[in-house]
Amino acid sequence: MAATNKLRDADAREVLSRAALSPEARAALGGYASEISGMEMPGLAERLVSAGFLIEAARCYAHALPPREAVWWACMCALHTAPDDLPELDRTAREAAESWVRSQSEENRRAAMELAGKIGFQSP
Repeated sequence: MAATNKLRDADAREVLSRAALSPEARAALGGYASEISGMEMPGLAERLVSAGFLIEAARCYAHALPPREAVWWACMCALHTAPDDLPELDRTAREAAESWVRSQSEENRRAAMELAGKIGFQSP
């Protein structure tokens, strides 16, 4: 059985439909319909980075990852960039999301979602 590459195997059209790129970022890709159909995620991100759309490239990677990996990536970014005075509820919400990544139970999913809702889905 061949190993899969979770980013390379992502459907570029689906990623772009969810990533909400600006018209300028889409233009940097060289045309949504004509060139995107067979483009792999690394190529799509490389074009965005080359054109200076770093945030948009990161957003595409976030949407290309499977849910568990995307949540883990978000958790690690939040952990390593959080200010020292991060509110306790924000820290607890991140920890709940980490718990779901480690053990994908419905109980852990609901706990993480409840805490994220309490902070309005607005904090890392």
